[in-house]
Amino acid sequence: MIGVAQRQFKMTSMTWHEMGDKIDFNNLLDLKYALNERLNLADYGNNITSIFFIFVAMRPPVRFHPERVEYNKKKHDIFMRLHLPFDLVEQYDKAQVMQLMAAFYLNAMTTHLPTLCIPGFDYQRFIQDVKGLFEEKGWVKVKGEM
Repeated sequence: MIGVAQRQFKMTSMTWHEMGDKIDFNNLLDLKYALNERLNLADYGNNITSIFFIFVAMRPPVRFHPERVEYNKKKHDIFMRLHLPFDLVEQYDKAQVMQLMAAFYLNAMTTHLPTLCIPGFDYQRFIQDVKGLFEEKGWVKVKGEM
C-alpha cells in the first residue's frame, strides 16, 4: 500500500478503445508505483506536492483533449496532458509501449519542467533521478547500450 506521502505521482490515460490494453492498467500502474516508491518530491524542494500526468493515445486529430502543461502556484502541483505518438502505440506491443511511455514521460519532464520556472525546485536532479530509475527498470536505454 502506498502511504500519503507516496501518492505524489498520479497518472491516467485517455485512449482510443483499441489502444487501452497497451497502456492501462499494468503499464500505468508500474510507472506510478515505481515513481511513488522510489522518489519523494520534497527531496527536490518544497514547491511541488504532486505531478499529475495524463497519457493521451487517440487517433488524430485529437480535438477534445488538447495538450496542456501547467504549474499551479497555490496547490504546488504540476499537471501535464500530452499526446503519445498514436502511430507508435498502434504498432508496438505492450512491452514496447511501456518503454515508449517511460521515454515519453522522461522527455516531457526534460522539456517542460525548465519552462515552468518553479522557484526552489531542483528539476535537473529530479530528471536525473527519474532517468536513473527508468534505466534501472529497463524502460529506457542506458547510454552506450544498443
